[in-house]
Amino acid sequence: MSGTKCWCCKHSIPATDRRGRQTAGCEWSLYRCKVPGWVARETIQIVSGKRLTSFEVLSCPRFERG
Repeated sequence: MSGTKCWCCKHSIPATDRRGRQTAGCEWSLYRCKVPGWVARETIQIVSGKRLTSFEVLSCPRFERG
């Protein structure tokens, strides 16, 4: 795996402003749902001995460098 665009996207970590309005986050970072329009490869990650499905995102319509 060479990396995923999510690692440098401002939406990778959910955030809200002082009024509780969502200012960052996406379907994946908030709910672990695929983002509509993704170009991604499914991957398997081993975490604490458990197999987890993840994705290497190659392009995403929600991507914003951040």
